[in-house]
Amino acid sequence: MEFEQAFKIVMEKWPDEVDISDIKFHSSGGANIPELTKAHDAVEKQCLNLGKEIMAMDWSFFQYFHAQAKLLHKQNYFKIIKQNINIPEIEKLYRQNIS
Repeated sequence: MEFEQAFKIVMEKWPDEVDISDIKFHSSGGANIPELTKAHDAVEKQCLNLGKEIMAMDWSFFQYFHAQAKLLHKQNYFKIIKQNINIPEIEKLYRQNIS
C-alpha cells in the first residue's frame, strides 16, 4: 500500500479537532493527554484489521499529534486541528514505523 492511500484512510478516521486542555505534563518531559488518547483508541479500533500499513499510519498520526499537543499547549493553544497536519512529518514517522 502506498503512503498516500494509507494516509487518506487514517486521516478520515481521526476527528477534525481534539481538545488538549486537560494535558498533564510529567517531570520526564512526557505528557498524558486524555482526549487525544481517547481519540486514538477509537481510531485504532477501526484500524485493527486493515493491515500493518494502516496500523503504522495510525501510530504515526498519534505520535505526531502527541508531540504537537505538547508544543501547542505550551503556546496556549488547546486544540489539535487535523487540517493543520504536517504531511512530510507524518510520512517521516510512517517510514520509521513501517520498517
